[in-house]
Amino acid sequence: MSRLKQLKTPVFAVEGVQHLAKSNYLLSVDGLETGNRILSLDELKAAIPPKTVKMRLTSVSGWSVRTDWDGILWQDFLKYIRPDPLSRYVIFGSASEYTTCALLTD
Repeated sequence: MSRLKQLKTPVFAVEGVQHLAKSNYLLSVDGLETGNRILSLDELKAAIPPKTVKMRLTSVSGWSVRTDWDGILWQDFLKYIRPDPLSRYVIFGSASEYTTCALLTD
């Protein structure tokens, strides 16, 4: 059971919830960094140790929840991929073709 489901938070998915086998999760890293590559979930877990942090997740729809979250920290991920110092932004894309952009800071 997912942590959000345990906390009874609502799940909104405009294009439907994506159901992918964990073996099909792939992360493509390209752009201004030190080598384009595609990483599997197992490769990421082996390369970057997951950590637990207590943080608040706030939704644009108005709810928020504070709890323990497990995963790879952004700063650890950046150390692993070593982005080019000229890189300013990162674009995230999902299996359903949703994209968003964020300022690249370490």
